[in-house]
Amino acid sequence: MKIFQYTLAAFGSIATLQAATITQIDSNAAGEDWETNSSWGWNTATGGTANPGEYAGNDFITPEGFTARTETGSNVSFAGASLTVYGILALKSGNNSSAVKTVNDLRLAGTISNYVPSYSSTVQTLAGNLTIIGDSLLTGPTDDGRNITVTSQVSGGMGFTVNHSGNTGTKYTYSNATNTFAGTWLVSSANLIFESSESTGNGDVIVDGGVFQILDDWDAGQSLTVNGGTIDFGSNQWVVSSLSIGAIFSFF
Repeated sequence: MKIFQYTLAAFGSIATLQAATITQIDSNAAGEDWETNSSWGWNTATGGTANPGEYAGNDFITPEGFTARTETGSNVSFAGASLTVYGILALKSGNNSSAVKTVNDLRLAGTISNYVPSYSSTVQTLAGNLTIIGDSLLTGPTDDGRNITVTSQVSGGMGFTVNHSGNTGTKYTYSNATNTFAGTWLVSSANLIFESSESTGNGDVIVDGGVFQILDDWDAGQSLTVNGGTIDFGSNQWVVSSLSIGAIFSFF
């Protein structure tokens, strides 16, 4: 029995030593994804390469200037313990007009882009947990409507901005009523939609262009700044802590 206990302890020590932060060393090219082994490398003296599937207990980083692409398919999950993106996370769906990409611990200070070359109208769903740790951007190509629905719980963001850009038909929808994001939601183009007032979290809103919608009454104590674009109240009533109007805009 003592030998068995010692063996377990030894294995526990090995597992602890193997845990690491793994930094992407090359952008995923077309046809590659976040499981492509050559695109991840240890940032320690041990060298070598690793991918999330082989080292699921570790934390992965996509640095500024690098692109990580999700796997194609209708439902895929990131196998690492966490993914921190300072560069670009491209959501790929292959031949699926809709797909769910799950990252249980996604930390964003970069860009999320909907990359779907096969369809002119798509909905990619981002699930899991999303923490805003720096100014971030949700975007897609400007030539068609590639939509992103965020069902992830969105948190963090104090002092940070999440900008939403795309063509006029692109929709970015937040649906999680437990969001606690406390930064600034910005729409510079495209459509920014919240399915409920709770899904806005504690974030203030700036509208520079595009369309801003909350599919609900809104009385949460946040501020609204309108510099352009369209405000879509629908049949709902909104009460904000402060309203700043810096330009002519339309509403309905």
